[in-house]
Amino acid sequence: RYSIVDMRLNGGLGDVTTKNFLLFAPNTEKVTGVHHSNKKDIWVISHGKSNNRFYAYLVTAGGVSPPVITNAGSNEQYQSGYLKISPNGKKLISCDFNGFGLIGRAELFDFNNTTGVVSNPLTIPDNYYGASFSPNSSKLYMALGGKIDQYDVLAGNGAAILASKVPLYLPAGGNGFYALQMGTDKKIYCTIGFNSLHVINYPNLSGAA
Repeated sequence: RYSIVDMRLNGGLGDVTTKNFLLFAPNTEKVTGVHHSNKKDIWVISHGKSNNRFYAYLVTAGGVSPPVITNAGSNEQYQSGYLKISPNGKKLISCDFNGFGLIGRAELFDFNNTTGVVSNPLTIPDNYYGASFSPNSSKLYMALGGKIDQYDVLAGNGAAILASKVPLYLPAGGNGFYALQMGTDKKIYCTIGFNSLHVINYPNLSGAA
């Protein structure tokens, strides 16, 4: 759903002109956004429930456009886990998280930030919840429990990307790693348990660096 607040109304304090407008249902918890190739408009992308359908909505000064719908990859099974797009708008990762200690999967796709089309799925056969790309879009970080893994998405073909996996065994403690998020300082922050944060200071670099 989306709402619109028009800040020109109510003496500059703003007022709600559209409230809780339904885009589609049923869906998963996944939603992400990235700039259109024109560097002005924004794509907002989500995923359908129990299918392989991506919905990409272009948000412009004129409003929210009808979705570009793409069927790509495997049917979503578990409805939870991260959906993220690389900062350059070229890669998209979707985590199909299946609980702790169970078998899940993630899928890496190409994203066309001109057309909104998702393509070229690559299955990453591991169970992850959190995900984040590096600021220069070259590295992908995946997290769950006591592990954070790094992949080089520029390594080449699918086999090369999978082979580039580097486990970053950091001291998890507590309940382990869940969420990953790049800050405005271009560092990646990761929750550990429910009370602490770790930080990846140089996420563009490979492995232990």
